[in-house]
Amino acid sequence: MPSTTRDANVARSGFYRLLSAAFLYPNAELWDFLRTGVPAARELLADLPVGNRVDLESLLQAWDRSLRALTLDDWEAEYIRTFTHAMPVEYPPYETQYGHAQVFYQSQQLADIAGFYRAFGLEVSTAAKERLDHVSVELEFMAFLAYKEAYARAHDGAAAGEICRRAQQSFMTHHLGRFGPLFARLLRRKVGDGYYGAPAELLERFLEAEFAYLEVRPLVFEASDIVTPDWLPEGAGFTGLEAE
Repeated sequence: MPSTTRDANVARSGFYRLLSAAFLYPNAELWDFLRTGVPAARELLADLPVGNRVDLESLLQAWDRSLRALTLDDWEAEYIRTFTHAMPVEYPPYETQYGHAQVFYQSQQLADIAGFYRAFGLEVSTAAKERLDHVSVELEFMAFLAYKEAYARAHDGAAAGEICRRAQQSFMTHHLGRFGPLFARLLRRKVGDGYYGAPAELLERFLEAEFAYLEVRPLVFEASDIVTPDWLPEGAGFTGLEAE
């Protein structure tokens, strides 16, 4: 198992949080966070347990340049143009739009995701944000787990930290790791040199590094696995995460 340090997990958490913010609907708070967080993330690279540090730094720089060329209104327009108010069928940001089209399969997946959140004291937020299977919500959960691992190893011992690591391995294997790389790759191909190209590629490269660090090999979906049902599975309301 790779060495696990508090600083490595804090750095991982920071990257997950940054990427989580990248694909949410723009607002002033997210704008301020990204404008400071993207250049600041370069300082986390030294502690990040990755082998592709140079690639990640280059993508952070490209993302930072793109951000500084926009206003908040520009960013909102980019989001609407890229994702629209309806679900983009070519690169859906929702996990349950990949895989089997049966309603029962998708409902089971949502229930499993919700079970992960509840197991760590997280519940659906009462404030409308995003569906629990949205890529940003799943990235936010991984940010939470990585930070919780850092805290557990510092205050509760290696065994407690290992519980958090195993949860990350399982969630990556069965959920985020299955659709995240494909979503990022398809989005990057679609937008090309557009604003979302850099964060999409950063997500893809970061997940590749996380597979190696967590020692997992998820069965990543293919483009042919995307489904576009004309219904929402039960429990697929728009949500976010908050502590109980």
